[in-house]
Amino acid sequence: GAGDDGGDAFDSWYERMGGRRTDVTRSAEVGQASALGVLVAEDDLRAGDAVLEMPLKCMLNQLSVRNRRLKGGFLGEKLKEAFRHSQEWGLALTLLYEQNQHLYGDGSKWGPFIETLGMRLLGTAAIAEIAGTFAAEMMKIEEGEMDDAYGWVSRHVCKTDSSGLCGRKGSKKMQSGVYTREDFRWALTVVRQNAVMVKLATTGKEYLSLVPLANLASHDPDAGGDIVLGLDNVARLHLGSDVAAFHPVKLTKGAFTDSETFHRYHAVSEQVNRFNSVRMKIPGGGAAGEDIIYRVQTLRDWRKAVGLPPRAADLWRAASQLNLYGEDEEEQKFMDRQNRIVSGTELEPLTREEELMLTGRAKNREEAALMVKPAGNAALMESEFSDSQLYSAPDLEEDVTLQMAAKNLKEAAHQLHISTAMNLTKEGSIGKVMNETRNFFLHGTAPSRGLDAIDELLIRKIEVMDKCGQPDHFVIRADNVSEELLCAMRVTLCNETELGLIEKNFNVSKGITRANEMLMLQSLHDSVLDLLRMHPVSVEEDEALLESDELSLKKRFAVTLRMREKRLLHSTLNFVKNQMKEVFDSTAGDDNDGGEDRSGEEGGSHGGKEEDFYQIAAILLEEREKERRLEDLQRKLEEETARLNTKAEVATATVNVRKAGEEGQVESANITIYEGDSLVDKVAEFAAKHDIDRSGRIQLENHVKNQIPEAPPIAAMVQTITRYGAIAVLGVSAGENVTDKVERLLLTQGILEESEEKFHELLGSLGEKLEARLSARFLLQIPVVAPDGRKLAVQVRDGEQHDMVGFMKTFAQYAKLPMESVGALAQEATRRLPQAILQVPVNLGGSKGVTMRIAAGDEDRLDELIAAFCKRHDIHEEHFQHQIKRTVLLKLNPGASLL
Repeated sequence: GAGDDGGDAFDSWYERMGGRRTDVTRSAEVGQASALGVLVAEDDLRAGDAVLEMPLKCMLNQLSVRNRRLKGGFLGEKLKEAFRHSQEWGLALTLLYEQNQHLYGDGSKWGPFIETLGMRLLGTAAIAEIAGTFAAEMMKIEEGEMDDAYGWVSRHVCKTDSSGLCGRKGSKKMQSGVYTREDFRWALTVVRQNAVMVKLATTGKEYLSLVPLANLASHDPDAGGDIVLGLDNVARLHLGSDVAAFHPVKLTKGAFTDSETFHRYHAVSEQVNRFNSVRMKIPGGGAAGEDIIYRVQTLRDWRKAVGLPPRAADLWRAASQLNLYGEDEEEQKFMDRQNRIVSGTELEPLTREEELMLTGRAKNREEAALMVKPAGNAALMESEFSDSQLYSAPDLEEDVTLQMAAKNLKEAAHQLHISTAMNLTKEGSIGKVMNETRNFFLHGTAPSRGLDAIDELLIRKIEVMDKCGQPDHFVIRADNVSEELLCAMRVTLCNETELGLIEKNFNVSKGITRANEMLMLQSLHDSVLDLLRMHPVSVEEDEALLESDELSLKKRFAVTLRMREKRLLHSTLNFVKNQMKEVFDSTAGDDNDGGEDRSGEEGGSHGGKEEDFYQIAAILLEEREKERRLEDLQRKLEEETARLNTKAEVATATVNVRKAGEEGQVESANITIYEGDSLVDKVAEFAAKHDIDRSGRIQLENHVKNQIPEAPPIAAMVQTITRYGAIAVLGVSAGENVTDKVERLLLTQGILEESEEKFHELLGSLGEKLEARLSARFLLQIPVVAPDGRKLAVQVRDGEQHDMVGFMKTFAQYAKLPMESVGALAQEATRRLPQAILQVPVNLGGSKGVTMRIAAGDEDRLDELIAAFCKRHDIHEEHFQHQIKRTVLLKLNPGASLL
């Protein structure tokens, strides 16, 4: 490398800045990455070897310029938003500023390095070889991205800059003012051709950087390697693969396709590129994040691309510029109104006389006129307009703006003609806008000034499509298609009904309907075929060319690129055909057009049910399940309503008694005990009525009691406060379904009618409370015989033993027992519990308190005991639980000191 242009100056600068290289040098003999040549090995190198060391100050990136002073602040701070938006854009601006300072300003410490950087362009011959390929399309895409980048930088950085960041100095080659598009194009291209990623050793975060000598490493998708910035602020380039002596050092600089690699480095890899893909342009892709003006253009382009009628707002803009509806708004509304009435596109409101005659209340015009009592000289006026009313267009030659407006209307009419010829649907938003557009051209009815129905439909699609991913992920690869592309195409091609069903809970990985899936695959198949037809030569012809020695190196790379692209497209075509066959086979013998609900049916060769693959089938299944669920809840409500309105029968018995007034004759009589009755009193009343003696009464009482079965024990209870301000107890017996019990309570309280969301929220929270009580440690079970004879039992679980009076009060309310029994029940439960060794008062807030009961043996499970206590009394604060434990421990260990 000695003696080459700028090489000595660069080498001297590199060493002065602290850069080091190990067993590598730069050479122009095996390639030309820049004016300095390429980086080559001086000896055999192994994977993992560190061949370059560069201090942070030697590199150009967001980190190295954060403390670079300029007027009113620091360069890093000024460019923070640009770097956040795009590292390439931020680094391009940094490069422009430093180059400008180096050439015309106060100088730049990166000057000798910047002098070695130049923009390299593809020659005409190489461009000709990639005609018809995605690489050729990439040139247009990059130009569009360049315009977007320069526009963003101009608006968000340079427009408000007063620091001199964007200022150009006057010279023979550069004009004064701010950076031009060509300036930015140069800088962005240099960044793309030379920048590499530098990774932080601490977090792994990557920063796009211009790294001296590392830019001379050849890009290879399989080479691996990385550049890591350590805590010593020195970056080291580690090889990812072995390099033989005197061969170029290779580095994977990014996941670049063949097209991107060719545009950046004017070469492609020797082996098949694992990152290779072809990007498909999907209408509306990426538009969700665009500025409003660009989004409008997206709507315009989308409609043209798929044959939709022109935008109503564009029609109005052109008509307004041509003054077809007059000057002021009142006149414009009047002319539009008349045109609608004359054309019949909108019926004129009925007059009072018409209404009277049509309803039969007036027999003729004269009678109707008298009934509305017009003024004496009033006359029935006919419209003086018999045709559409529009002003003639002014002389177009006077103003180029008028010429453009007339041209836009002409193109809009042609666009409508195409839409009509394509026989688009006459329903929904598309049909509505087609009719409105036709009425504008045929009858002069004024178009909408805002977004029309198709605009709104497409914007909804844009919002849904945004969930699929960004446009640079809409790609086809060898043997497959990206999920992002499939998702975006499904949304693009879905109809209005399908969109309405999926947009709320869109699933990016599922198809929409079978019909939509087949349409998407067919469209993708046709698009791939179109791409193949654009190639002027076949794969075989390319292979023959590559075998010859007549191609230059760049041409050879170009031919290799287009041959790989065709192979990729052919493999994708086979993939799509197989997918279409799967979908077709799954619908074979089925006349369903996609509108019929097929959820729950097997999906043919898909090997699953319809709802497993298609969102709308899943949605319809969910809707049906929801309907069945609501029907089930309605049934439960009716059952509960009937139960609550009917006295609950405890027992009934048929007894032979003496027939009144007939000696020696007997008859059958029924005795029924209901919940809340006193069995003893009911039997006594029955005995008195039928003249049964004491012995018979006792016998009858025992007989009725024997008819009553033992009820399952009540295992858990929670209190609720109804919206009417009453206490309702929710309980569950052993073996009962918790969810069912909660549902029935909520239904009877009208919660489902109030709010479905509230119903499900309470269903979950109350169910959790009951399940928590059921899972708590079992302590004891108390049998209880109710006054009505019911044989009940209630279980006491950990956490409930601390307030037995309150617990038994809840039990009495739930079991419909007299409140007088609460004291006795609490006393019996306490008697059966282990002996208490400690009682600790706990304030639950306000004046409410409960005494925590610690029994013998509880010392060994104190954490469990306190946790159960706190859960039972809804104490969730950890510090409160901790304080209870400290208090208990202090009382259990008298004399201990609290720290």
